[in-house]
Amino acid sequence: MHSHGWLSIFWQKQRANCRTNDKTLGEITAFGHHSAIIYTPREGNTMEYALTAEELKKVTQLDAEQRYEYFMNAVADLEKIWILTDEEGFVLVTAEDERCIPVWPHAEIAQLWIEGDWANCTAQAVDISTWIDKWTSGLDGDELSIAIFPHADEPGIVIGPVELQETLLEAMQDDASH
Repeated sequence: MHSHGWLSIFWQKQRANCRTNDKTLGEITAFGHHSAIIYTPREGNTMEYALTAEELKKVTQLDAEQRYEYFMNAVADLEKIWILTDEEGFVLVTAEDERCIPVWPHAEIAQLWIEGDWANCTAQAVDISTWIDKWTSGLDGDELSIAIFPHADEPGIVIGPVELQETLLEAMQDDASH
């Protein structure tokens, strides 16, 4: 198995079958001593949001808590969650003794994981409404967790599907009120 640092030790690649469906729009600003990043929506932009190389570098250098916060804000705005899939279904991993689906806020970040044993995978967008309506109950029923925005050095924050749904709905409500 190809190593992503801690990946070869802590994660085991697994597969599960699932169908996914496939909106968008922001800007990333770094500030402060710890390179905290704020995701700022772009008004009126209906094209796909693509990270610049500089934005990609900044966002992948965040710690797990910062990546979690960034993920929630970006997904609330962009209304997509990115996963990895192949001909057998979506990729599952094991982190913190939990079977998890790794998720990312942008295709470019998910695509960083497409190498080695995962070279045949593709980044797949799941529309937020589909995630909330179908994936939450499906993942919860299968007793799967979610690895939020994993990094090469560690799995990120691992949460349950219902907690992710509640946090995203709250972030979307906050986003709509601003």
